[in-house]
Amino acid sequence: MSIIPDEEPPYGLKTLDTIESIDANVWDQLCVHTGASYNPFISHAFLAALEKSNSVCENAGWVPRHLLLESQGQAVGAAPAYLKLHSRGEYIFDHHWADA
Repeated sequence: MSIIPDEEPPYGLKTLDTIESIDANVWDQLCVHTGASYNPFISHAFLAALEKSNSVCENAGWVPRHLLLESQGQAVGAAPAYLKLHSRGEYIFDHHWADA
C-alpha cells in the first residue's frame, strides 16, 4: 500500500505574489459579482492600484499573497490575501508587548 496517491489531487492552491500574475478577466469572473453583492474592493483593477501605488508592499507591511484555487489547470476560485508584517491598526494598546 502506497501513501502517495496515484492521481493528482482534484484541486491545487497557489499563492500569487502580485495580482498581475493573473488575467484581470479571469480574476473578476471569479471574485466580482454584480447586483447587491458587488464589491469593488476585490476587483483586479482595485487590487492592482493598491500594488502600483505601493499601498500594499513589504515597506507598508502588507505583502500580497492572493490565493488561486485550480482544478485540472483551470482557475475555479480566488481570494485576495496579504501577509501582514506588523500589528499596526490592531487593537493592541501595549505596543511594547506587540513589538516583542
